Amino acid sequence: MKIDFGRYAVNKDYLVVFVTPEIMIPEFGEPACGANFRGGLGILAGDIMEGLAKKNIKALGIAPFYDLHWMTREKISYENTPANSLFKLKVGFNGKAKMVGVMKMERAGLELFGIQSPEIFDTLYTADRWQRLQQEVLIGNAVPSLLKKLGVKDSKLFTVDE
Repeated sequence: MKIDFGRYAVNKDYLVVFVTPEIMIPEFGEPACGANFRGGLGILAGDIMEGLAKKNIKALGIAPFYDLHWMTREKISYENTPANSLFKLKVGFNGKAKMVGVMKMERAGLELFGIQSPEIFDTLYTADRWQRLQQEVLIGNAVPSLLKKLGVKDSKLFTVDE
């Protein structure tokens, strides 16, 4: 049996948009790095970004940047990290407009955009199921709004979730 691996190749004309609820960002240092990943999925997300960059695949990442460290509950400041505040973004959320912060940094040679909303993205994998649903809704609504603001028209969405 012959397998045509060419059909799985990434079209270089597309931009791969990688969305994840957690990602290991060693460039942050502690405690910000630890606030944004909790284990295997976060490590995998960081590795995927590195792999996309090494294969010269046009890609960008989008992830929440959390307000508190999930274990210590320490408030996270992103001021002394490589992430720069870009702009406020209007996002539809629960039938209303909500403003979220957008940060940008380089992760493994690719652009990573962080979505900030301290009251929603308080901690990674919160035990509060309603809060967790709110996090998922907000990132789900923020991604298309951000891509539109960035002028991204031709992309393939790739998500990682547990």
